[in-house]
Amino acid sequence: MNHLSRLHTVTRFLILFLFIGGLFLAYHKTLWNDETYSQLSSVENTSVSDVISGQVKEGNNSPLFYLLQKGVSAFFGYRTPSLWHEGTQFWTTNWPGDKIILRIVPVSAMTLSIAAIFYYFARFYSFWVGALSLFLSLSTTVFWQFWAEARHYPLWFFLTTMELLLFLYLSTRKTTGLHLCRVKKSAAGIWNGLIIVHLLLSLTVIFSLAQIVIVSALLYFFVERRWQKYVLLTVFPVAFCLIYYALAPKYDFWLMFSYEQYIRAGISRDRLYIICLFTVFLALYGIQIKAKARQFLRHDVLERGIPFLWLTGGMIAATCLIIFAFQCMACPSSRGFPVTTRYFINLAPVGIIATTLFAVLVIKSCGRMFWTRIILASGMGYLFIHRVFKILPDIQGHFPLLFSSATGG
Repeated sequence: MNHLSRLHTVTRFLILFLFIGGLFLAYHKTLWNDETYSQLSSVENTSVSDVISGQVKEGNNSPLFYLLQKGVSAFFGYRTPSLWHEGTQFWTTNWPGDKIILRIVPVSAMTLSIAAIFYYFARFYSFWVGALSLFLSLSTTVFWQFWAEARHYPLWFFLTTMELLLFLYLSTRKTTGLHLCRVKKSAAGIWNGLIIVHLLLSLTVIFSLAQIVIVSALLYFFVERRWQKYVLLTVFPVAFCLIYYALAPKYDFWLMFSYEQYIRAGISRDRLYIICLFTVFLALYGIQIKAKARQFLRHDVLERGIPFLWLTGGMIAATCLIIFAFQCMACPSSRGFPVTTRYFINLAPVGIIATTLFAVLVIKSCGRMFWTRIILASGMGYLFIHRVFKILPDIQGHFPLLFSSATGG
């Protein structure tokens, strides 16, 4: 069995394990108001035509998630309990079927996201790099928070993941060549896949407009300059986002966190350190070249991460811009609903992929400097392991039923 066949086998087992694990967690997580409201109001009591035409009475009225929920409900013949329609006992009357059936879509989305990241790095770098990406994924707070939650955020997480991996493939292929990437599929097929992802993103969440524009702009700069290629990739998805935004109901809201807190909810501080470290190494290489000094760092390795560094910076900048816009429109009296960190869940896959990529490139750029590589790997390892201990209380908080039953409470 060759490397690719083994990887396919491991990935299938990973998908199966994560999917079953997600359903297990769904069973042990009580439904809450937003999940039941979406199912009652936006799925069961809204027709397909009204969903597609943006008549969903939620802040995000993009139709894809609600259509998928309709499909799952129809497949299983599921109807919400009568008590839900009376507006009472959402939490105490849900039976296992409610908690599992309503969460099949988010569990599937999060499962495929983690498996896709693992597969990419295991195939194009090494199995151990893939294992590192898996470790980082499972030590991400929002993964546990939304792995089993019947909202559109896990779908946004998945489509963002696919967008980032396709961008990474296209930009890496351009900077290193097809042969070095060991890729058999044509770039045209990957480009078409990205078009589909952008269209689906625009039908999932209005806020995807920013990342669609950022990815398209970077592809134009680094990969493809023919403007015709961006009609389907950019113009149509942006138009869909703007249309659904115009149709969306507008509610009062207020901000409950600072800029830094919103960003760190998706990209934790330790991952920001790795991103900064990669930036420092790029700067050191630039100084090395300008001074015509002996080349300690391998430029061919560091250059592979430049497009994704721009993407990471662009996503963080876009988040800050959106928060600023929210500040300008927010109610000073804290009237309406709070803008929570889930509105920026698309930063989480950015943090996972950027940390995996930059950590590997920094170590590889050191070439034969063995002890330097050991020191860097040890420091990064400490940050990664320390992160696990920090998220354990969060995991316990998201699944109190599971931990109470495990401890006999």
